[in-house]
Amino acid sequence: MKNAGETRQNGETAVLCARAEELCRRACGEITATDFLTPGEQRIVFEHMAGERRRLFFWGGYTGSERRIAFFMPEWLAPDGDAGIGLFAKEREELFLSKLEELSFSDELYNFICPMILRGSGFEELSHRDWLGALMALGLKRNVLGDIAVNGSDRNTWIFVKKSSAGFIMDELHRAGRDTVSAEAALRLPESFSVLREYQEIHVTVASMRLDGVVKALCGLSREDASKLVARGDVSLNCFEEYETDREVQSGDIISVKGFGKYI
Repeated sequence: MKNAGETRQNGETAVLCARAEELCRRACGEITATDFLTPGEQRIVFEHMAGERRRLFFWGGYTGSERRIAFFMPEWLAPDGDAGIGLFAKEREELFLSKLEELSFSDELYNFICPMILRGSGFEELSHRDWLGALMALGLKRNVLGDIAVNGSDRNTWIFVKKSSAGFIMDELHRAGRDTVSAEAALRLPESFSVLREYQEIHVTVASMRLDGVVKALCGLSREDASKLVARGDVSLNCFEEYETDREVQSGDIISVKGFGKYI
């Protein structure tokens, strides 16, 4: 017997899949696109649209973004050679972006996504939570907002939004936390843009790309203990709990292990 949460989740998944099918059908002479999707929602669309992956591209305004829009390409815009490339692999984004650039269609993506620079007074240090809270307080839905990211070159904060919401944000966003703020739309990202992230690089050797073997290496466990973690649902692969120890891990996949951390 399903509980209310499972029923709601299944209903939301069905709506998301139906929307993806509709957008794919419409992408004959033009690019069509969803709202911003969480990594879990991206995986649902990616798996559901397995037969149309050559035309399916995820992008959030910059390479490596977490919250991304699913774009459906007309047949003549779709690149060849994406078979076997994982959903979160950098190579997948590069393949589509290079094809769009080759056909002078890369600017089309900015018809859907608007990068915006967020500025405070300089007297307060505003966190991701402060900015997101201020934007949500305007009555915006989360699916019109992508990542909020700090540019590593100048430390300015950027947000990626649906282009249809950019004007409203510029007009209405005046406060975040206890600070006076503003938002300015950009035609596109500066070439120097790079997201400021802090990683610890780990070098490990694995016998195969099985999930239990990768978890064993990353967490410094025995194969038996790594398998137990997977079996009891303590390991998530690309934002979904994964119970199959022999699931193959691909480049760019995101692995979260309860009590140990998050790995790309």
